[in-house]
Amino acid sequence: IRSLQLGAVDFIPKPYDMPEVIIARIKRSIKLSEENTLLNAVKNDSLTGLFNKEFFYQYALDQDRFHPEQEMDVLVLNVNRFHIVNELYGHKTGDRLLWGIADSLRFYLQQNRGLACRCYSDTFYVYIAHRTDYETLFPMFLQEVEKRSGLSGISIRIGVYENCDKSLSLDQRIDRAARACSSCRKSYNSSIAMFDKEEIEKELFCERLIRETDRALREKQFQVHYQPKFNIEGNTPVLSSAEALIRWNHPELGRINPGVFIPLFEKNGLIQKLDNYVWNEAARQIKQWKTELDISLPVSVNVSRVDMFDPNLESELLSIVQKNGISPRELMLEITESAYSDNSSGILEIVDKLRSNGFMIEMDDFGSGYSS
Repeated sequence: IRSLQLGAVDFIPKPYDMPEVIIARIKRSIKLSEENTLLNAVKNDSLTGLFNKEFFYQYALDQDRFHPEQEMDVLVLNVNRFHIVNELYGHKTGDRLLWGIADSLRFYLQQNRGLACRCYSDTFYVYIAHRTDYETLFPMFLQEVEKRSGLSGISIRIGVYENCDKSLSLDQRIDRAARACSSCRKSYNSSIAMFDKEEIEKELFCERLIRETDRALREKQFQVHYQPKFNIEGNTPVLSSAEALIRWNHPELGRINPGVFIPLFEKNGLIQKLDNYVWNEAARQIKQWKTELDISLPVSVNVSRVDMFDPNLESELLSIVQKNGISPRELMLEITESAYSDNSSGILEIVDKLRSNGFMIEMDDFGSGYSS
């Protein structure tokens, strides 16, 4: 009896006529059943019956530990505009859809080595043995969801990180599948997307450039080159001015193409810092040519669209020319044609103020906008 109470299996040969043993066996069975019910309540999502996130992580890592040679895929599944389903048809219908997705996942996972969980709301994670037929399987999965939920017109998106890198943490692997899932967020139809390793490498590269920009400016990794501009009206071309061109010589990455970092800076606002850097470098060079060569050679510098909306633009440019002892006419300002398409009246007002202070205004990329 004591052995049974402590958890031993039923080791007594049958039949037997000891009531106290029978009672002990019954109590032990009841306890095991209660413990199993409690465990299931803790490890499973109450709505779908799938694992919750904590147990999913635990079992996925166990899968890696016990089967390190097995190639695995991570999937993130999400219902498009699930909140609209709840709003239009009620939460019971939404719950029925979630249950249908979970039951369909169970159906397919029984046929393949894998596990799934409902992470939160309408998002599901799947960890499954590697396969290459997701495009074929996806329509069949949608049909299964409709059949099991009793709903039609379901719109689901799935992101897949195939043959995932197990040296990454499980969170990182799931993030990659989630990134693929988010890439088809704008689609109103059901869709599936594979994680693109090159895309994340590009994003990481751009993020590195952004993080290192301030240091690059301090260390003068950005170098300004001057492209000469000639007046060819007469028989002999005459040097009339120059155009400032920026180049980034990174100590580790080498020369970085301006076509990479300039659009990046325009997108996140760092272009203002770069423009200011070029303005100062160009003004310093104009002064140096004057001092050392006794020539006055105007230099054209870019003024980005975002610069035009800076209330301190006029005072900043005047400060730069005054600090370097040059005239405003020697620092010529190139404004892209496309800048005039945004708040054109406001841009023209700013241009008039700059002209009144002596700056020459040039149009950059002429022919690429409305004039084309």
